Amino acid sequence: MNTDSDTPPSPAPDTRKGPGRPRSETPQQRIERIRQELQQAETALKVSEEKRAGIVGAAALRHARHNGLN
Repeated sequence: MNTDSDTPPSPAPDTRKGPGRPRSETPQQRIERIRQELQQAETALKVSEEKRAGIVGAAALRHARHNGLN
């Protein structure tokens, strides 16, 4: 006899959505997705440049103070 306790449970299907684009994406949807990705990349670049400018500015001020270049 085969009962529920005799058989191991079947694994749950993998329902996670992985990275990448949907398979049924239209050309217009692809254009919009790429535009959004570009906007996100530009925003990240701006944040990175602002951080770098702050670090360089702080280093320049520290150097000026240390060397009496006020």
